[in-house]
Amino acid sequence: MRDKNSAHHFSTFQHQKMEQYFKDCSVVLLGDFMSESVLITAEDRALLVKVTGLLEEIVETVNILEDKEAMTALKEAEADVKAGRVRDYDDFLKELRQTGEI
Repeated sequence: MRDKNSAHHFSTFQHQKMEQYFKDCSVVLLGDFMSESVLITAEDRALLVKVTGLLEEIVETVNILEDKEAMTALKEAEADVKAGRVRDYDDFLKELRQTGEI
């Protein structure tokens, strides 16, 4: 097993040649992952990008759910909507302009 801190040394020419090879093969070299070189196709990469986006959304949702202040504000806003304590967006903007807030 190779030391994960060891570095690969390639000449610029070697690097460019490898880069072109991977572009031609429609694969991406991820590098060392658990001491193995990993190649993925363009389709795999697109799927990873989608999954990464979904995971980021899940983490953001969990962060909001854990934020007691944000959850309280959301519950209050839902109660306001149910009670009819809402106003038209244009009227709201007009009110803000009249009070000098915008």
